[in-house]
Amino acid sequence: MRQSYMPKDQWGDGITEDFEKLKKEYAPAGESSVWVHEGEEYYVPWVSMFPKQEGVELMLSACTYSDLMEVTDQDIVTLPEKNGVYFKDKTGKKLTKVKLSEIKDDMVSVILYCKNPVSKDLVLDLKDKDDKVVGKLNFLKNDEIVDLPIRVIKILEGGGDQSINKRVFGESIESYDNTLKGIKDQITNKGLNQALIKPKFENSNFASIKEIPIDFRELSKEGLVKFITPTSTQPHFVNGKTDEVRDILLSKQNELYGEFKGILIFVTIVAPKGREAGFSWTIPRSNNVTIIPNGLFDSITFLHEISHALGLEHTFTKTNYYERNIKITKENIEIYKDNIVKRKKFVDKFKKLKSSNIINFKGGDKKTVELIRYEGQLNIKKQENLLKKEQIELQNYLAVSNKYNFIQAHTDNIMDYPVNEETGKENTNVLANIYHKYQIPIVREGVKIISK
Repeated sequence: MRQSYMPKDQWGDGITEDFEKLKKEYAPAGESSVWVHEGEEYYVPWVSMFPKQEGVELMLSACTYSDLMEVTDQDIVTLPEKNGVYFKDKTGKKLTKVKLSEIKDDMVSVILYCKNPVSKDLVLDLKDKDDKVVGKLNFLKNDEIVDLPIRVIKILEGGGDQSINKRVFGESIESYDNTLKGIKDQITNKGLNQALIKPKFENSNFASIKEIPIDFRELSKEGLVKFITPTSTQPHFVNGKTDEVRDILLSKQNELYGEFKGILIFVTIVAPKGREAGFSWTIPRSNNVTIIPNGLFDSITFLHEISHALGLEHTFTKTNYYERNIKITKENIEIYKDNIVKRKKFVDKFKKLKSSNIINFKGGDKKTVELIRYEGQLNIKKQENLLKKEQIELQNYLAVSNKYNFIQAHTDNIMDYPVNEETGKENTNVLANIYHKYQIPIVREGVKIISK
C-alpha cells in the first residue's frame, strides 16, 4: 500500500476516493478483511515472481521503536520458508531471521527466492522472538505462465512523396537496434513479468521489423487522416477515425503476413491528433492492435498501450465510465431472454399437430406446421446467439471497468500519465511501470483472449 493512497487524516495524500474498497486488496491472501495488528490495520503487500527466478530484492520496513526501548540481539524477526518460497541475504546465504539490532533506518534488504511453482496464493507470516506474527507478505501463485507473442510493424508512406519515411525513422539501424533491445528488456523484465507473462518478440532486431506501405493521400480523401497543407508529407490522425485506420492496417497486415495471435504494434509515420503517444482499445477485448504515432520507439509507451489492449483502462478513468453501456447491455439481455420465452411458447402451440397441417394466418399467409416449427427454431437460435453476444459484451464491460479511481499523474502505475492534463503538474513518481495486483488477472485474461 502506497502512503499516497491513504486518506489525509491517516498521513496519506488522499489520491483516491476509493480507499475503503482498495484496502481490501491488501488483505492476507484468501481473506476478505484487512489484517489488524495491535489495533492498527496492516496492509499486506503482494510480490510476484517466476518459479526458479534468480531472486527478488525486497526492502522490509521494521519499526523497532529503539527510541522507546532498548533493542538487543535477542530481538529478531523470523523469515519463514513455505512451499519452496524462502529468503536469502545479499551474499546468497539462506536467511531465517533478522536481528533488529542490525537494522539501519528501520529498513532491511532481503532476497526472496521461489524454488518450485506455487499453485495457490500464499501468506508468509513474519514472527518475533515470542512467535507472535508481526508482519505478513502475500505471494502470488505462479504455476501458470502465459506467453504473449508480439510483432512490431512499421507503417510507411507507400504513395506519392515518401521522404517522410526517412525523416521519421532515420537511417541509423544501430541506434534503433539498441532502442529495441531496451524496449524488450523493459517489457520483459520490468513490466509484463509482474503479471507472470512472458513476451515473445517476433523481431530479433530493427532490420527484421516488417513493413506495410499505405497510400495516406488516398486515406485522406476518405477523411481518415489529414495533411495540414497540400504540400505536407506527413499525415495526421483525425479525431473519431482511428478505429477505421486500425481496421485498414489490420486487414493489410493479415493480407501480407497472415493473422497474428498476439499483440500487433503498428509504429507509424503518422503524426498524433494532439499530445497522445499511442492508441489502443480495451473494448472489444479481442482487439490486439496498438498504434504508435511519429515513429516513436519508447518502452513505457509500448507497455502502456499493450496494457490497454490487454484490458486495462487508465488509473484515472472513472469507475462508472461504462455504466451506460452496462445498463443498455443488461436491458438487451432481458429483451432477448423474453423473446426466447415467447418464441418457444409460440412453437409449442404446434407441438402436437401433424407436420403436414396447413395453418392460416391473419393477412392471408399459409404455412405448414413443419415450416412454422423450422422457422420458429431458427428464430429461437438467432435470439439465443444475440443473447450470448450481449452476455459476453456485459462480461467484457464489467471486466475492464476500473475498480478504483486515482487522481491523474499521481501514481507509479503503468496506466497513469506522466503529466496531469488539467494542472500541467508532472508525475513525481520515479517509476511508471507498476501493475496493481487487481490489474494482473485482467491482463492475463487479455492474453488468453487475443491468443485464441
